[in-house]
Amino acid sequence: MRILFLGTFLFFSQTINSNPVIQSLADNEDYLYVNLKNLPIIDVNLSLKQGSVSDGDTPGLTNLMLNVLMNSDINGKKLVSYFENVGAKLSYSVSNETLSIAIRSVSNLDRDHDAFGCA
Repeated sequence: MRILFLGTFLFFSQTINSNPVIQSLADNEDYLYVNLKNLPIIDVNLSLKQGSVSDGDTPGLTNLMLNVLMNSDINGKKLVSYFENVGAKLSYSVSNETLSIAIRSVSNLDRDHDAFGCA
């Protein structure tokens, strides 16, 4: 009986604490901030409401634009390589209604500032 009670208690204590607090930034509901201290990871997600549905008469234009942007050279290096050099993951996708860019990195602030071009 004790094992059943202990197992139930542990299950529900994890379930109760699993819902993160989501806050809006600067009274703007378009920007959300979620602070979790479980893992030392930084996630930056950019999602725009302009997917392939806005291509007009040229199907695939948004996908082409995003691929050209991500494969472009900056100072002789690919954009993706700046993130790979610091161990960050850069991913991007285009769907019918959205264009998404996601960056994931370990939270080492000195290195992340270099990756994101901050001083």
